[in-house]
Amino acid sequence: GILSAGFPLAMAGELRMVSGNSGTADEFGFSVSADANLMLAGAPGENLQSGAAYLVRCDLAACVQEARLVPIGLAAGDNLGADVVVSGSDLFVSAPGRSSGRGYAYARAGAGVVPLT
Repeated sequence: GILSAGFPLAMAGELRMVSGNSGTADEFGFSVSADANLMLAGAPGENLQSGAAYLVRCDLAACVQEARLVPIGLAAGDNLGADVVVSGSDLFVSAPGRSSGRGYAYARAGAGVVPLT
């Protein structure tokens, strides 16, 4: 996995992030990327290793999950979230076990996330 950080200095220190539906085999946090107040965390082991990614927005008081990214058609072994990158409002999530090692791109739109084609 990869780690990319860009939190403001005010966020320096310990931050614990957990998924609301993550189990021990989900590998939540296998890859993490951060930009400004956004963090994207991969969980490639979730749901029989089909995987998932979680977008979290943090401020000085708390972190809130904004989205759980799970594209339609994932299958066991796709490992979505093995690598993740957040850059501004753009989100990128790999699924190396998917045929041809497919990746997915998303954009933040208002309070939600939309897939890019």
